Amino acid sequence: MLKRCSDQVSVKCSCPADAPAVGTPLYAEQRTHPDAGDLEALRIVTGWVASRTPCLHLRFADGEFWSILDRKGVNTDGLGFQGGSLGRALDMCLKEMAAGGLAGKTALVGGDWTFPEHEEYLKKNNLLQRIPWCPSSIWVNGVCSGELARFFETLLADPRPRILIANRAISGAAGFLRSMFFEISAGGSWDSRGPVSLLLRHAPKDAVIMYCAGMSSEAFAWSSVGERPDLTHLDLGHIFVGAFGIRNRSWLSREGKCERRDTYFTRYVPVILGERKEFGEFA
Repeated sequence: MLKRCSDQVSVKCSCPADAPAVGTPLYAEQRTHPDAGDLEALRIVTGWVASRTPCLHLRFADGEFWSILDRKGVNTDGLGFQGGSLGRALDMCLKEMAAGGLAGKTALVGGDWTFPEHEEYLKKNNLLQRIPWCPSSIWVNGVCSGELARFFETLLADPRPRILIANRAISGAAGFLRSMFFEISAGGSWDSRGPVSLLLRHAPKDAVIMYCAGMSSEAFAWSSVGERPDLTHLDLGHIFVGAFGIRNRSWLSREGKCERRDTYFTRYVPVILGERKEFGEFA
């Protein structure tokens, strides 16, 4: 069943064509807009959480791909990427997934290869059709429609133990998520890979592991997939940074009218900070 690009994001999708369903080989080859299928993918992940299905959602955006290509610089949100050992680990993640590492695993992998170099890397390594791709922006693009609120409500109703892996700046999110908190280095999350690996090896049975660990999140999660198939891994990206005063993301600092940003601050932040108990109704 074909799905039309979402019109419930801050920048309306002007895509003239329908995009194949997320997770299918045709989706990666034929999608015509980076946000095509974002709400569809978020609903799928929410459904997995509701059914308590161990699953995997990782996100490979521009910083991850530049790291794989061993570049050094800053991504579109001004965050640094350095390549090196993290880039090699991310490259291995994708190649192992494509080689059958996802067999039997319920998974969607977020991707946004809007740069020609990224698409060339994926095609050269035959990665487009062998990985269940979806947009990398599902959390942020679910803000206005209320799909993100439904995901959070479903997650909080899940009785499984939860662990948030993040730096201290957003430790307050653990209170909102009613989760344990595992602190990583703010300046170099990849430097925490040893302690994170030990944590994942000994995490409670059937735990939901939530990552706000930058470009290291994918490598952290993938390292435990084979050894701990009972765990659910969710890369929540940067959805909490605005709630804790961090404005290093373009959608949080955009000047002028930005429905996504405004909705986030009026509906989500008060609940994340404990000032309100409910997100309210969405149109």
